Amino acid sequence: MALKRITAIIITINLKENKTIFDKITPCLMAVLYATISQGINSYLIS
Repeated sequence: MALKRITAIIITINLKENKTIFDKITPCLMAVLYATISQGINSYLIS
């Protein structure tokens, strides 16, 4: 899926750049949150 690819890119960029742990984790959490919300909306629309 495109979302997994985007998430992987975000994680890769964050690992390459020298940031604090919080700055590394936040985009990952946002990506997971977005994936969860979009999946919830999709399943709601399908049902």
